[in-house]
Amino acid sequence: MVMHLDDAIIYFISMRNYLMVPNVEKWVFDLFHVNVLTTTNAFLEVLTARISNGQIKELQFCLQNLKEFQLLTRTVCNINLYDAVSFLRTCPHLERLFINLSSYSMNCVPYEKLHQRHLFEEFNHIFNPLKIIKLMGVEFREYEIDLIRLLLRKAICLETLVLTTYPPHALFGISHFHSWKTSVNCRILVFNQLNDKSGIHPKEKRFACYT
Repeated sequence: MVMHLDDAIIYFISMRNYLMVPNVEKWVFDLFHVNVLTTTNAFLEVLTARISNGQIKELQFCLQNLKEFQLLTRTVCNINLYDAVSFLRTCPHLERLFINLSSYSMNCVPYEKLHQRHLFEEFNHIFNPLKIIKLMGVEFREYEIDLIRLLLRKAICLETLVLTTYPPHALFGISHFHSWKTSVNCRILVFNQLNDKSGIHPKEKRFACYT
């Protein structure tokens, strides 16, 4: 175990062919003391529940020191946004969340989309310490709205939600988003991706503005 690792970047484009899943699962335990983590959805794919010996199994771990998490949805893989949110349950002290959706595409059959929506509706975890959420590259697609709704309902102490998008998506009305807030004083800010004046950025900025 790496005892003094504070910040970590795990940048995988694909988990196929050149990485052994068991080895990657071992790496997550080296993140135990990490405060800031930046990674891709390809890495999270390894950590989600899977069928093993005829049974659905989840990797058991807890990133109890993690304060900031940045997810880069760089590739097409088997993970969906519900899996990404489920990962946050392993981060009990998370305060800042950044998800870059610019390259994300959920190409699945209608049944899978309905199933994910059902999972969002049944999600019962509360993100108590979460204060800042920033979703980048939002196009207000159906599953993105489901994600926004869940985060606003479950982040009970949320102070600020920032959404960055591109025209014409920037014209999307967000007035109904306020009805989903559990944290009454939460600000919801929407900016053009090319003119982001929020002043809220991840600690690791090298990947924050890719398209």
